[in-house]
Amino acid sequence: MPIAAAPTYLAFPDQPHSIGIHGGGCAVTQLSALPWLHDVRLVCWGDLDTHGFTILDRLRRVFPHTQSILMNRRILLEHRGQWAKEDVPAREHLGTLIPNEADVYDSLVDGDGETGGRTSRRLNHGGDRQPDAALYRIVFTRLRFDPRT
Repeated sequence: MPIAAAPTYLAFPDQPHSIGIHGGGCAVTQLSALPWLHDVRLVCWGDLDTHGFTILDRLRRVFPHTQSILMNRRILLEHRGQWAKEDVPAREHLGTLIPNEADVYDSLVDGDGETGGRTSRRLNHGGDRQPDAALYRIVFTRLRFDPRT
């Protein structure tokens, strides 16, 4: 079950036994009203910026078993050509991030030389959602069939 940012949600393909939830980013804590979410696999594919990590942290405060996908340094660096500056980056302590997520978040907040700081990574800023949809299908096929994922 993905909890997705708007572009990801729009690209969400049909997946057996899955639903995509989109609902205003930081409002993810409202999902606490759905106790059955504690008993299912939750996957977060948010924007790879400081606000995306803030949303992931808020979601994990309610559902600690939430996994993130495509929110790591390798993905960030592989898509340098699509970076954009965040107008107002988040600057919070995010206690639920795992080390590789915290590393990226900290470098985005601090503006290290490698990430340039205040970076937002989205696969496609335009209206064509086909690249997002294709990547999404690849990721969720692997999630379903590869136990290492």
